[in-house]
Amino acid sequence: MIERLSPIKRQVTPSILVRDWHQGDRPSVRFPTTGHPTFEVTLVDEGMLEYHSNKRVVEVGRGRILVVPATVEHATGIITGTRSTTLHIDAQLVTEIIDATGGRLDLARPHLLADTDKLSPLIQMIHDEALEADEGSRLAIDALTEALLVRLSRCRTSSTTNQHPRDPRLRVALDQIETEYDQKLTVDVLAKTAGMSRFHFSRLFREQLGRSPYRFLMEHRIARAAALLRRHRISITEAALNVGFPDLS
Repeated sequence: MIERLSPIKRQVTPSILVRDWHQGDRPSVRFPTTGHPTFEVTLVDEGMLEYHSNKRVVEVGRGRILVVPATVEHATGIITGTRSTTLHIDAQLVTEIIDATGGRLDLARPHLLADTDKLSPLIQMIHDEALEADEGSRLAIDALTEALLVRLSRCRTSSTTNQHPRDPRLRVALDQIETEYDQKLTVDVLAKTAGMSRFHFSRLFREQLGRSPYRFLMEHRIARAAALLRRHRISITEAALNVGFPDLS
């Protein structure tokens, strides 16, 4: 990661605004829920951001990239020590590039991207050009933004945080895991929520999500416990109990 020179918030061209977050030693904050008219691309240099949207929480750690489609309502949480850059890109430009390239980017909800190595340098170059703010930098930013959007249109989402099962019954069960992970959830309860037998639910879940319902729930609880340990001065036992594990083991 390159060292940021100074915090900026600059409308560098009609199509893109560049904004830095430097939280430093200041306490963690969470902003009110809103839906921006622009398409957002965020790269985290240090620390972690949290995006709360539709009862889901997407954690964006160091070196990760998150996209938030235009008008999607979300609340942003910034953890102490976080440094990040967000690009606010004109939504019409994004749609035009994706349509022209036949891209497969999800424009329905916030999600992490898997192919960060190819995208991070472009975001960093756009940031550096925004610091110049002359005619040459504006031309460079326009070209870099189009290149970034072409790359984005080819990207895969991160399979560890974004789950898009084809069967809508599984999506209902995933929503229950997201909102009730700290309760006494079992595979039987999840299967009942999905309106399927335990056997059929487990088989379909594994086929479409690549792991068993039990393993998925355990991984989600561990991720939430890890987030608690990063943000609060609590013990491992307290974190485990808070996310639904019955004991420390």
